[in-house]
Amino acid sequence: MRRLYVRCDATLHGGVGHAMRGLAVAEAAIAAGWQVRFAGRIESPLVRGALDAAGIGVEPVQDAPPALVAAAAAAEADVLHVDSYTEFPGLHDAARAAGVLLSSMEDGEWGRRPADVVVDGHPRALDDYRPESSGVEVLAGPAFLPLRAAIAAAAERPPAEPGPLRRVLVLMGGTDAFGATDLVARLLAELPSRPAVRAVGATPQEGIESVPAGSLLDLLDGVDLVVTAGGTSVWELAALGVPMAVVQVTENQAENRRYLVEHDLAQGLGTLEELRSGGLASGVADALADRSLAGERASRARLLVDGRGAARIVGAWEDRLGATGVTVRPARAGDASALFDWRDDPATRAASRSTGALEWTSHAAWVRATLADPMRSLLIARTEGAPAGTVRFDRLDEGSAEISITLAPSARGRGLAQPVIAAAMAWLAAQPSPPRLVIAEMRPENGASQRAFRAAGFTGDGAAGADGMVRLSAAL
Repeated sequence: MRRLYVRCDATLHGGVGHAMRGLAVAEAAIAAGWQVRFAGRIESPLVRGALDAAGIGVEPVQDAPPALVAAAAAAEADVLHVDSYTEFPGLHDAARAAGVLLSSMEDGEWGRRPADVVVDGHPRALDDYRPESSGVEVLAGPAFLPLRAAIAAAAERPPAEPGPLRRVLVLMGGTDAFGATDLVARLLAELPSRPAVRAVGATPQEGIESVPAGSLLDLLDGVDLVVTAGGTSVWELAALGVPMAVVQVTENQAENRRYLVEHDLAQGLGTLEELRSGGLASGVADALADRSLAGERASRARLLVDGRGAARIVGAWEDRLGATGVTVRPARAGDASALFDWRDDPATRAASRSTGALEWTSHAAWVRATLADPMRSLLIARTEGAPAGTVRFDRLDEGSAEISITLAPSARGRGLAQPVIAAAMAWLAAQPSPPRLVIAEMRPENGASQRAFRAAGFTGDGAAGADGMVRLSAAL
């Protein structure tokens, strides 16, 4: 049985997003048969109740990296998952020494730390280049947004059609650490349409109903619009297909608000400071009342988040923990940075058809196009679960394909090329309608590549063709 140790907080100042994400991956791990231990400062009754409902107790918190790793090791954890903006210097080294896989949740630059598995579910994570250290598994993009089990289940149901703007919910995070609720609720209550405003933790006043923090699904009952801070709840609302408007309350929410507004997934209301100084901007009232527009935005947002991110995170842990020897897996969009580093390495370029330096934007676009191309298969090769290189198959016609291989610089000189080729060929042979013949092309001076392919069963006379390339081939 696998074991997971989760470290995250839900404090009055820091909010509840970290703990709710931690709960989501804990629920997914339990559903997959894991045992879970949970440690953190849980000051929010809402989070405490959610953990209790899931049957997850909370242990005393450890902040010093050696003590945190020792607690995880004492629990016989296979994975230590950290969701926090605390830096924890030296945590990765301590976890590695203890034989514990370190998984780290990031929000762009927030919470970034060395780890074995890095999770950043923000959609823009697919476009950002991040230099990779050897062996890092990056789970990037909205496919890896962890949502709680109840939210994920509700997301499977079709959302209600948006009606007139009659009821609005104000939800400024689990703790409203910056005091935004009363201001936002008052501005909404003063809209020309005079909607009924429900606001979590608000001061009761005319037109505003104060409601206690509770289950998000219960709070949403009968609501036509949610006005929320730009924290992790925006992705839950997106998955549920709920029309929303977003207020940026703190700096770490800037990217969420920017993405939602720029991609027309939610109505932007500006920052909290802008609302305090100038109220709602001109035209916002009309935009909020446009229910057709609200429905279109909610539908687009719902397509972005499918609710299965937590299960995918756990699956990636299991995949890495269970891997022995040399294996391959299909590439993911989050592998783009590692692929860039490996392909842009001078030694790799010198042995390739194209020897020029790569440019990140065009490379990222190439990765997206390759992953969507049915005539191409892009694989990540691993040794003992850690990324070690890439293999690509390009279908030439119905009966043949070309193979190309790139090893990570850290994997060179270890005799891995031949087993990587063999693992990739075995993967290809197991696919539906595999090609009958696989061709490899390389420069004549690349003797190491020729030896690796010959050791993997490829044959040929070794003579360069008219284009100066040596061709070897193998039958599947």
